[in-house]
Amino acid sequence: MHEIIEEACKKLNVELPNVRESSEIAQNMIREAQEYLIGQVPPMDVPVDGVVLGSLARHEVTPGSDLDYVVIVHNLPDYK
Repeated sequence: MHEIIEEACKKLNVELPNVRESSEIAQNMIREAQEYLIGQVPPMDVPVDGVVLGSLARHEVTPGSDLDYVVIVHNLPDYK
């Protein structure tokens, strides 16, 4: 769970098991995606970033959530 939410729960003396579970699922999904992509994407001559968006990025993923992402390729040459 995000440290800010964790801190608020401690101060308020409340438990948020669903939020904790969603956060843990999101962290695992992000880690698995990173490991998969590192093994599948061939090395490139330009830097590439993958960015997750939506519920996964907010660590609010549920079993019905979709995967929103963008791939950013830096320093591409101009094709004219």
